[in-house]
Amino acid sequence: MSEVGTAAAKRTSRLRCVADILLPGTPNAPAATALTNFDQLLTTAVKALGSESILLDQALRRLPETLNWDALKRFAETDRDSFELISTTVVGAYFMSLEALQSIGYRTGPRRAAPFDQAADELGSGILEPVLNRDSTLRTV
Repeated sequence: MSEVGTAAAKRTSRLRCVADILLPGTPNAPAATALTNFDQLLTTAVKALGSESILLDQALRRLPETLNWDALKRFAETDRDSFELISTTVVGAYFMSLEALQSIGYRTGPRRAAPFDQAADELGSGILEPVLNRDSTLRTV
């Protein structure tokens, strides 16, 4: 296995360990790692991070070697940003699964884009006015 393949496999393994703790499943919802395509969903979630995937890899290296609920809780308390990135990636991958979505009653099916004139009507209704009228969200130095 190439170095890149080994790194990706280790990343997936660590994310699966976190998923086992955070998403163990319930009688009505599958455990994350029980989903047949969970590794593929993790890969998709990591790709969605774009350049942030470097930060994910750094965060995963900071995880305790042995993971359980208490260790993960301490990690979340001491390295909140890393925990947030890891947990968001895991949960994001989980909810990309139709099986997970169906288990919580979320409607799945074909997506239907809004008709073009509906979007134009809504834009003309003033929906963007609060955004356009607010002060700048950029901080000045």
